[in-house]
Amino acid sequence: MPDKDIITIAIDPQGGGENSIAGSHPSQVAAPNGLVDKDLILQIALEIEKVLEGRGMRVAMTRKSDRNLAKAKRSQVARDAAASLFVSLGFSASEDPNEQGVKAIVHPDADAGSSKLAEDLQQALSVAVGHPRLGIKRRKHAVLRPDRLPEGTPACELAIAYLSNPAEADRLADPAHLQGIAHVIADVLWDSAGGAYPRIEEPEATRPEPKRMPTAEVLKSQDLPAEKLQNREDFNMATIVIDPGHGGTADLPCSSKNNAVGPVFGTLEKSLTLDVGLRLDRELRNRGHNVTLTRSTDVNVAGRERAKIAQRLNADVFVSIHFNGSTGHNAQGTETFIHRRHSSTGDSASLCRSVQAAVLRATGLRDRNALHPPHFVKKAGFCVVNPRDHSANTAAVLTEISFLDRADEERRLQRDSYRDEIAFSLAEGIEAYLTPETSVSPGLEDADVEDAFALSDWESAAEGSAFLQAEPQEYGDGVEQGGHAIAGATPGVSPSIDAGVRDIARALSAAPPSTRADPDERGEETHLNGSDAPDFSGFGQDVDADARTLGQVFGPSMAALTSFDHPAFADFVRSLNLRHFQPIELLFLGSSHGNPGSDCHNLNELPPRHLWSRIAATIQMLDEIRARLGGPIRILSGYRNEAYNACVGGKPGSLHKQFNALDWTSTVGDVPQWHAIAKQVRASDPKFLGGIGDYPSRNFVHIDTRGHQADF
Repeated sequence: MPDKDIITIAIDPQGGGENSIAGSHPSQVAAPNGLVDKDLILQIALEIEKVLEGRGMRVAMTRKSDRNLAKAKRSQVARDAAASLFVSLGFSASEDPNEQGVKAIVHPDADAGSSKLAEDLQQALSVAVGHPRLGIKRRKHAVLRPDRLPEGTPACELAIAYLSNPAEADRLADPAHLQGIAHVIADVLWDSAGGAYPRIEEPEATRPEPKRMPTAEVLKSQDLPAEKLQNREDFNMATIVIDPGHGGTADLPCSSKNNAVGPVFGTLEKSLTLDVGLRLDRELRNRGHNVTLTRSTDVNVAGRERAKIAQRLNADVFVSIHFNGSTGHNAQGTETFIHRRHSSTGDSASLCRSVQAAVLRATGLRDRNALHPPHFVKKAGFCVVNPRDHSANTAAVLTEISFLDRADEERRLQRDSYRDEIAFSLAEGIEAYLTPETSVSPGLEDADVEDAFALSDWESAAEGSAFLQAEPQEYGDGVEQGGHAIAGATPGVSPSIDAGVRDIARALSAAPPSTRADPDERGEETHLNGSDAPDFSGFGQDVDADARTLGQVFGPSMAALTSFDHPAFADFVRSLNLRHFQPIELLFLGSSHGNPGSDCHNLNELPPRHLWSRIAATIQMLDEIRARLGGPIRILSGYRNEAYNACVGGKPGSLHKQFNALDWTSTVGDVPQWHAIAKQVRASDPKFLGGIGDYPSRNFVHIDTRGHQADF
């Protein structure tokens, strides 16, 4: 007899075997790439079984191998197990190869519980995989007959996707995608069996809660320190929405497919956010909370839709998970944001402080919120935390765990134990917020400030020049950031900064971070030095700071910069799909141009539009060099007009005049190493064929893409 204290879910992977049996066919759909529905469905069902049993439920499977079973016997499996829910899984097919969508089916005689289960499964899966909902169909399918199932058991069929769609078939070939689908379905079933669907034979109030795996067992299986285990039997259940940032293969409004990329292994931010999100989901559920993920597979979800998922659930907590990257590629630290419309003393601010403090204990990194006393919260225009799209009682934050574009941090993030620590810390921070008596409100000690003088110094640094002092910040997408950067307008900007300059700052920070020797590049080396490299790593953090940066770097050329078509230039750079450079970095006019004591002061100009395309291959080559180097690169010299080129000693035929050459330096490695990497990159793609010059005495390297090989 089934144990009545344990909730049982019946899962029916359709098809199986080689022969039809009493209305049950072995396979209904074969994909264009050769995949067969019965095999895919079984993989998904087995993963659902693993997830639910890991949470303390029992799962009754109609088949666990490649065998067929009559439809009546499939229903009997659910009846014998006294299942609380029954779901039959399959795929759709169509003669139209472009047909796509999620379909659900209930029996015409089914009650409202079956319809609600079908609706919730369809809704959750359509959001996760990005396909339309095709409505709830009523069909007299034998496997769904209420008289063959336990009395009052909600039952439905779920047609996950159109396997006849070639693009979908390719997605389904990825085991990670199948796993993500399974987790979405498991989440709905878990919530459903926990109380959302009334059973006829027993009142909801008396139905036993599903048993959950004890927290200690979960933490032990994840190799977390034993001293972190806590007794949470009396903890109040909360509704929590976890938002793994980015995802999928296409940008959506207010949500880019990916931002940060690791320099060593090419780790994608979207993959890490999903990994940590799934770990956090499991951790919070094991603590007894109601948890919903905005995505549990590699799909993108529009930014406002992520927020509205929490709104529809009237969530207590919304946490968006991200990993950072900086234009200088040398930043590090943990930071947590609220929306600029949030109060610095409200619920979101409290959650911000709690999450920030907890994550710092896991990462051991610099506290990037410490420069924002007295409340120690950072504000930005991230649309996923905009209170406009959340319930009034939802505390919402976006946390940047660490900087993925550092080689040391990417290697650290490869460890399962570290990612477990991060997930555990996020759970701790959320619960600290939910229990006010233990919530965290950092004092000065959390900022490593010794006294009021140190605090004053720290505040001065925070307000100082972005050119030398501002915190490096991840690139992004404008006022309503879909990624992470704070590139949009900030309330209360200084009226002393010209509005036109602020517009320039916004535009130029909007794009993310894509055999004979010629003697024509040697003459100018006395005017270049690697120590003169401008630092634009803070660009995109704050409009006022960006405007000050422009003023310091461009100085008297600000008038020319104001007349420059900066939005078009930003669009051009964005089209190159660079991973590591912003448009502003290509517009640096040279240190001699900006030095009032130089004979070349204020001689250079910004590149004319008809030359922009000539820098494309060169900056893409430098982008690849940076990826292989694994450290920040600073551009020393790009375009030079005739007067400036002559002044710095460039040859008449210098490719800088054609906006085809770049001189650059780095804080990682040395000139011989940079030169060697540059030669490797040049050999990797014909479009990179050109000149490479090394200047050890001045600590920089020259590259161009002139179309034939030249070394000097």
